[in-house]
Amino acid sequence: MRFRVLAATVLVLASAAATKGEGPEITLEVAGVRVSGQGYKEDMNIRPFGSFFVGSSVAVLVRCQGASLIGIDADACKLSQVADDKGTDLAGATDEMLGRPAGFWTPGQVSKDGKAGMLQLDAWKVPAKGARSIHIEGALACHTASGREEKKVEASFEKDAKLAIGPVALTIEKADKPDFSMDDFPFEISFRSEKPLHEIADMKALGEDGKEMKCEYSVNPFVLPDMATGKPCYRGSLRMAKAEKKGTIVFVLHTGIKTVTVPMKLDASVGL
Repeated sequence: MRFRVLAATVLVLASAAATKGEGPEITLEVAGVRVSGQGYKEDMNIRPFGSFFVGSSVAVLVRCQGASLIGIDADACKLSQVADDKGTDLAGATDEMLGRPAGFWTPGQVSKDGKAGMLQLDAWKVPAKGARSIHIEGALACHTASGREEKKVEASFEKDAKLAIGPVALTIEKADKPDFSMDDFPFEISFRSEKPLHEIADMKALGEDGKEMKCEYSVNPFVLPDMATGKPCYRGSLRMAKAEKKGTIVFVLHTGIKTVTVPMKLDASVGL
């Protein structure tokens, strides 16, 4: 058992879950719990935590040893049970606005050192009065990698240009000033892909003179559907220290990628 302080008066009791056998060792533990009721129905401004969310949330901390954690695939995660210790099924209710069932609706985040990640479970129902714990069962899908390699591709830094190398295929959506002013990076390439971007560890850019520019690579954690096809669309950007019409993109790609299914069986108890 593992105890973790969340606030001055709140404790979380987490049972750890872990992978077994060969390959990376991945363990899970509860890192946070939030239970939020309706608040004052006569005035929607008077609501718990300043949020319209009504239900139960559990944050799951993922730790990885023996490989680098490069992504948590929320869409591939499975949830078989969410219930309180009084037998209340918390997974049975759906989101009133979007009709979503209980699940991992917030994109998973991964630490820069590849040793940890975080995923949030949301259920649209609160535990029964007097309940003291929430029980979760299911499985998480985690992407891991064992190394990195660099590959270069010549590119035109303009709208609709293609960037393709190995498993990576990107389409530039915008090549212009960033939406938000940044003195260090006055030029930005925004791109989209039909596949998740976890295979890209980093991106760099060489100008027309062949010299490496100061850059900043980022990925949008939210997956939105393509307006034309309706399919999931993954987006990212590369900010550069100066505007260029063409140059070289250096992809830093993860190697030895594996998808690991991690059984999840966690108990979170909250005591005031």
